Amino acid sequence: MMLKTSTDGYIRLSLSELETIPLHLLVAGKYDEVSGFTEFASEGLPAISIGWDWEWRIMGGKLRPVRVGEPLCNLLLLDASGCLGAAGTAQELARFVDNIEWIAPTLGYLATVANPGGELNAS
Repeated sequence: MMLKTSTDGYIRLSLSELETIPLHLLVAGKYDEVSGFTEFASEGLPAISIGWDWEWRIMGGKLRPVRVGEPLCNLLLLDASGCLGAAGTAQELARFVDNIEWIAPTLGYLATVANPGGELNAS
């Protein structure tokens, strides 16, 4: 698929098209001991970029990172009726992010690249 940036700087595509594009962890970091951020991106230019904040929460009796707030991106999603707009895109991307495998890559990155000592607590 050939991605194009519109004159307003956004890449427009459908959710089903987005689901076919491989995304990889670009960067992750910690704000403090209980929260951080993650950004995934596509290869090539223009690159899709989707980033979000997360925090440690107890879910189902287990402590795990959970996305908080809406993802930030350079996308506007489309459906059969046209552009979903910023709010509609944010809602769809929140569901998208919650269903991709981001936790293991994020924690792996934090344990190795962002913190070579392997400790996950803030310095």
